[in-house]
Amino acid sequence: MKATELLRNQHQQLEALFEPIEGAEGKESRALVKELATALVAHLLIEGEIFYPVAEESLAATTEVRRSYEEHALVEFMLQKLLKTDPGDPGFHARASVLRELFQRHVREEEDDLLPRADREIDEGRLEELGKQMEARFKKIQGQHADNLGFDGIEVANGSIAGRVAEPRVRALNRKTYQLAETGGSDAHFLPVIGSAYTSYPGRTAAELRRAIEDRTTRGKRDSSRTSRPCASDQSSRSSIATR
Repeated sequence: MKATELLRNQHQQLEALFEPIEGAEGKESRALVKELATALVAHLLIEGEIFYPVAEESLAATTEVRRSYEEHALVEFMLQKLLKTDPGDPGFHARASVLRELFQRHVREEEDDLLPRADREIDEGRLEELGKQMEARFKKIQGQHADNLGFDGIEVANGSIAGRVAEPRVRALNRKTYQLAETGGSDAHFLPVIGSAYTSYPGRTAAELRRAIEDRTTRGKRDSSRTSRPCASDQSSRSSIATR
């Protein structure tokens, strides 16, 4: 199956998973959201890891792909909020509805532009090859995430302009609501900000970093001597999102 066909099929399957959540209650709601989240996380990852890099290179679609990554960030953030909301909470169905709207908007833009262009301009054999890679990766991700959909950390420090603007609100939200491990990351789309934000933790090894995330002892920091001003004209609106 071609990569474009695989993505269209998954869009339909995911839309079908949203439908029953609207009328569900209690434990049924929780089970339905978990099923949706397992498939949605895997879908977003295979798009971001495999399809988008090829589309950006083959179609010269840098702007479209960057926009898609931003839409992924919004969907992921809303999904995390929904996963942390009790089905009995008055805001549960409202958050499910907003998540669905964000997903539908993303699908429309992708199916109206990026996927048709890929069908026209990328060799069919290449799309078939990508489809096989994506399907295999999708199944592997589903198996890994089916029983572990929680997030351990949230990016509170980002070197981009939008990241700096959002930082106080994200830090406050994390303190009041999520209480996740802090992380800092650079917006690698722009050379001037690479390395300007980072995660500080007690230790030096990957194992010590993992332990620090689990213990909530990490700190997201920025290098105040670095600036993102040179790339301001290219910076699209970003949102700080919870990261695994």
